[in-house]
Amino acid sequence: MPRCQMSQRLTSLFPEICIATFPTLALLCGLTALIGIGLSFDTQVSAADDLNASAESDGKRTLLFEDDFERNESQEQTDELGNGWGTNSDKRAGGNKQVDLGDGAMFIFRHKTADHGVSVTHPAEFKDCQIQLRFRLDNKADDFGIDIADMGFPDVHAGHICKVNFRPQEIEILDFKNGRMKKSYRDAAKAGTATAEQKAAVKQYERKWQHPITLGQWHDAVITIRGDIFSVQLDGTKIATFTSDGFDHPTKDMIRFSARREARVDDVKVYSLAP
Repeated sequence: MPRCQMSQRLTSLFPEICIATFPTLALLCGLTALIGIGLSFDTQVSAADDLNASAESDGKRTLLFEDDFERNESQEQTDELGNGWGTNSDKRAGGNKQVDLGDGAMFIFRHKTADHGVSVTHPAEFKDCQIQLRFRLDNKADDFGIDIADMGFPDVHAGHICKVNFRPQEIEILDFKNGRMKKSYRDAAKAGTATAEQKAAVKQYERKWQHPITLGQWHDAVITIRGDIFSVQLDGTKIATFTSDGFDHPTKDMIRFSARREARVDDVKVYSLAP
C-alpha cells in the first residue's frame, strides 16, 4: 500500500517570525493556549515528532491492533468484517449491508433505509492513544469520523468521549464528554429546553480548522490523544491541536469510525501510549 512519507525536518522559524513580526498575535496565541482554545499548526513534522512510526513497541507505545483489510467476505448481503469489527447495521439499517471489504480496503456506505449514520466499532482499551490510518472521501457531501468512547461511562450518551471529523473543507475536533454528548445537555437539547447559555457553553468544546481534503485521493492521518491534548496530523502536516480536559478521561475502551454517506479506510493501526 502506498504511504505518505513524513518530512525529516521540523520548521523551527515560525515561532520567531510570529513573535518578531506579529507581537500582538503572539500574545493572543499564548492566551489561547492557556484557556484551551484549539490551535492550528500547518507545519511539517518528522517521524520522531509524533513517535517512531516503525516501532511496534518501543517503550513509548504498544500496538493494540492493526488491520490492512486484505481479505474476502463469504457473502455480500450483510456486514462481515471479521478481525473484531462490529457495525450498527442491525440496529440502524435493518441488517442491510453498510460496510464492504474490497480492493484491500474498508468501504463504508449508508444504506437507503438507515435512520442513522454508519458506525464501525472495534474494542481497544487505553488512556492515551495514537491512531494511524488512511482514508478517502469521494464526494463533496462525504465525511469520515474517528470517535473514542468509554462504553461504561454513564454521564455521556452512548459512551462518547471525543471525536475528530474529516470533511472536504475542514477538520473538526470535539470534546464530547464536556460538550454536546454530556447527558444533562443532550437530554435538554432533545427536549427542546436547552438554554442559550447552555448552547454557548457547549461550543467551547468544539473546534474547526479550514483545511482542504482532496476528493478521490488517499490521505494519511495520525491522531494522538495524550492527557488533555488532542492533535491531528494529515499527510505529514500537523493541522490541529486542541486542549480540553475531556480528552484526559481516564478510561477509553472503544474506537468507532463513522460516515454519514460514504468513506473508505485502510491500513489501520491503534497504539496505546505510555504515560
